[in-house]
Amino acid sequence: MGELEIIKKLLEVNFTSIKKDINTLISEINDLKIENSILKKKISSLEKQKKSKLNTEFVSKIEKNKKIIVKQKILEFVDLKKPIPEIKELIVDLLNYCSKASFYRYIDELKRDGKINTININETEVYI
Repeated sequence: MGELEIIKKLLEVNFTSIKKDINTLISEINDLKIENSILKKKISSLEKQKKSKLNTEFVSKIEKNKKIIVKQKILEFVDLKKPIPEIKELIVDLLNYCSKASFYRYIDELKRDGKINTININETEVYI
């Protein structure tokens, strides 16, 4: 066997080994791509859960304070000298903050707490 044939044989062995390494690396890359895709989906799902939990927390805090918020809005409109029927239209009909019954219940509570005062003029109740 000549020197060239020995070199040729060594090169063939090296190329075969390199091909095997390349195929192994390609397989590992494909496995990593699949794993990366799975992890992205899990992260996305966790982010959605966090957002959902955060939204739920905000909504629950608002629901707990809804009565206070609506009463504050009523007082703002009373300070603007708006008549109660107009305030009711804004709060109940347009903004849909609460029901009509709740609105009048809040008005009664504000009267009892002394935050709204009324006077009667010609059998019409005027808020001051």
